[in-house]
Amino acid sequence: MDYLVKAECVDTRDGKRYFAGDAFPSPTDEQLKRLSGAGCIDNSPITTLWDKPVAEMSRQEMESVALDGFFTHIQGLGDDDLRESIERLRDNLVDGKSGDTGGSGGGAADDFSQLDNPVELDALEIKDLRSLADEKEIDLGSATKRADIVAVIRAAIASQV
Repeated sequence: MDYLVKAECVDTRDGKRYFAGDAFPSPTDEQLKRLSGAGCIDNSPITTLWDKPVAEMSRQEMESVALDGFFTHIQGLGDDDLRESIERLRDNLVDGKSGDTGGSGGGAADDFSQLDNPVELDALEIKDLRSLADEKEIDLGSATKRADIVAVIRAAIASQV
């Protein structure tokens, strides 16, 4: 795991110099003790919001994850699908709708009523997430990691509400 560099330091393994804001790669136990004790690196590894439990996230962190998931989702859409999604989103925001997405098709991707609690996605295995995405006609694009798949599904659910 990487650790956030707080003050300039040198990795004795390879002589590479690190500056404040850099990520110090996987220090040995001795390096971690010495460098964190000297205030050169943080004594906790760098984590991403994808690793943080949702229940522990601030509003700003949740919004950041949601937007990141949404951007991941739309990267896999063609222009026509993206236009349609934007129009549905605008309609829902302006009209205050909360369920009926209107539009043409009315396919399975519009029906998320079986997901009583989207947080349940956190408990599903990757194969189950992929099955759910297939069932709901959600294009996972290039998402292969569990957290990315969950984010794409959540973004699809959010765009349907």
